[in-house]
Amino acid sequence: MYRRNRSTDYTLFSLILLVFIIGNKFANVDSFNGVIWSDDKNDFVRIFDVPSFAKLHNDIIAKIRSTEAYNFNGTTLKLTAFPIKNLITFRNNNTVASGLHGDVWELIADTLNFKIRYTSISEHEYGTQSKNGSWDGLIGYIYRNETDIIPRTVVFPSRTTALQFTLPMWMTGYRLYVRKQLQHHNTWMIELFRPSLWMSTIALFFVLVFASFLQQTLNSGKMKGTKEADHTASCTLRDNFFYVFSIYCNQGWLPSLFERRAKILLLSTRLFSWLLIIAFSSKLISHVTQREFQTPFEDLESLYRDTNYKVAVKQNSFVYSIFARSMRPIYKKIMNSNRLSPGIDLESYEKVCTGKYTYFEAQDEMEAKNSKLCDMTYVGKNYYNGWVAGGLVRGFKHTKAINTGVLKLLENGAIQRLKSIWLAPSSKLESNSSVSESIALHHLSLIFAMLLGATILSFVILLIEIAIYRYFNRRQIIIAGKRPPI
Repeated sequence: MYRRNRSTDYTLFSLILLVFIIGNKFANVDSFNGVIWSDDKNDFVRIFDVPSFAKLHNDIIAKIRSTEAYNFNGTTLKLTAFPIKNLITFRNNNTVASGLHGDVWELIADTLNFKIRYTSISEHEYGTQSKNGSWDGLIGYIYRNETDIIPRTVVFPSRTTALQFTLPMWMTGYRLYVRKQLQHHNTWMIELFRPSLWMSTIALFFVLVFASFLQQTLNSGKMKGTKEADHTASCTLRDNFFYVFSIYCNQGWLPSLFERRAKILLLSTRLFSWLLIIAFSSKLISHVTQREFQTPFEDLESLYRDTNYKVAVKQNSFVYSIFARSMRPIYKKIMNSNRLSPGIDLESYEKVCTGKYTYFEAQDEMEAKNSKLCDMTYVGKNYYNGWVAGGLVRGFKHTKAINTGVLKLLENGAIQRLKSIWLAPSSKLESNSSVSESIALHHLSLIFAMLLGATILSFVILLIEIAIYRYFNRRQIIIAGKRPPI
C-alpha cells in the first residue's frame, strides 16, 4: 500500500481541521462523519477518536445542550393574543391566562423558569400578508417585534416571513361546519326493511297468489257438476290476488269455500303475515319518532350548485386569503357570486346559527367553541391540514429551549390531557346522531298521505267505471233501436 510521508499527513490533517472549524463557524454542525489514517495504529480511525477533533466535538455538543437546557432565570417574555373561549382567556387584569393554550404556555414557563406578561388585543384575526410584505392582525404584532410569543398559529410556509414556529403540538384540519338541524325521517315506512327483504316479500306474495290460483283451478276440475263448481270457477287470478293481499295485511274477508279448500296454504300465508307484522311493528315506534341530521351539501361544489348557502369566514384569516388568492375555479365562483361572507369571529359564528351559512374554520377552534351559541357539525372532508404550534419572534435566541419545553409536555402527555379538558369531545361533532321524541300527528304524515292518495285513486276509478258503464249501456240501447235518455 502506498504510504504518504509525515509532512503530507500533517498538511492533510490541518486542512481537514480547518474545514471543520470553518463549518462550525458558519453552520450548526454537531457531527463530522468520516475516518482518517492513523500512523500510530497503521489503520483508518474515526475522526472523533483524534483528540483535537474530539475536543471540538465535545465543545459543540456542550454548546448545543446549553441552548436546549437554557435557564431563563425569571426573564419576562411578552405574549400577545386575542381571547378565544377554551383556547386562551385572560383574568385578574391580564395577569393570568387559562384555556388550552394558556395552560400550555404556563407549563412551558414553569419548566424553563421564565415569566409571561400577557397582552390582549381587540383584533380577532390572525392576519394576512400585504403586497409590500407586511402583516396585519395578530401576526402583525410579532412581525413588528411588538411581542415575543403568540400562543397559537398554524404552520404555513408563508408565515415564516413574520415569525418562527415552535415544535408542532397537534394536527388540525380546515373544513366546513353547519348548524345541526334534525329533521323527521319521512320515508321511515319504506326504510324499515332493507330493499332485499322488500323484494323477497313481494316475490313471495306473487308466488302465493299463483299457488292459490293453481289450487283453486285444480279444485274446480274436481268439483265439476257440483253446486260449488260455479262459485269456485268464479275465483279468478285477480280474486286470489286481493285475497292473499288481505291475508298479508291481516284483515279483510275470505269466502268460506276458499278457507275450506286451501287450509294449508292459508295457514302458511297467515303465519308469514303475522311474522311480517311483528317484525314491522317491532321497530315502528323508534322509526316514527326518529329525527336525523341530513347534510345540505357535501363540499363547496355542491354548496354552490345545489343550495343558496353562503360561506362565513373570519376577516383576514388563512381561509379568507385562500378565497382571495386561490386560482381554483370554485373559490372564484363563490367570491364572484358574493357568497363569501367575511366578518369577525363571533359575527361569523352567529350567522351560521341564525341563517343559511356554513363556517369554514379549523377543527380545534370549532371544538373549543362548539357549545357557545348553537350545536354545529362538520360537513364533508378536510380541505386543508396543518400543524398547530406557537409563534416566536424572528431572531429569538432560545428557540431550542422553548422547543425542549414543548417536547417535554408532549412526552409526558400534558398537552393531550389539556386537550381532553378544554376541547369538546369528538362525539359532539358527529353528523350521524339522531333524537327520538313522543309521537305527534306530523310523524304519521306519510300514512295519511297514502290514505289520501288511495282515496283519490278510488274516486277516480269509480268515475271511470261509471263512465264506462254509461257508455256501454247507451250503446246497447242504441243497438236495440231505442232512443237513449237525455
